[in-house]
Amino acid sequence: MLYHYLQIMLHRPYTSKALQPSPPQGPGYIHARSVCVDSATTITKLLELFEKEHTFQRANVHMVHVIFSAAIIMVHAMLSGSSLDDADHDVVATEDKKTNAAASLSICFRALDETSRVFERAKHVRESLLAIQSRWDRERRKRVSSKRMLQQRKDSDTRKRRNTGLERPGSLTFGSSMTHENIGY
Repeated sequence: MLYHYLQIMLHRPYTSKALQPSPPQGPGYIHARSVCVDSATTITKLLELFEKEHTFQRANVHMVHVIFSAAIIMVHAMLSGSSLDDADHDVVATEDKKTNAAASLSICFRALDETSRVFERAKHVRESLLAIQSRWDRERRKRVSSKRMLQQRKDSDTRKRRNTGLERPGSLTFGSSMTHENIGY
């Protein structure tokens, strides 16, 4: 579990597409995102095994941070479809990945619930995760809504141009009175 936690810690700073170094170094943000999601998924599988063998009430206090790290990756993966794998444009595959991320996140929340009986810190981490998840979800909805509004505006402008005879901004169409004969050519 420690190995996968360290993989997340090492790769998470490079998961942002906007914060890539210039000039590009290394395999890029898609690789970093993939490593983080894979490691978080493995952590949740290991959490399930730990729960079967020992129950979460016997967990070490350091496991709370490991669970948090895996959960934060899963929240991000679940809420942002393209971040699961930007190279994959298959809608079905993306939905499957979102479903897997949601299942993994559920395991993390269950682990935090159980460990919160022993460690007060786990309760605070769980509340923080819920707050982060709702904030990211609100921001994602705003982005989707603004993208939708922008697209609707573009579509509306295109329809107006077609109705007025302007196919492209800046292009003119000539009516029947503007023929070569009428303008002296």
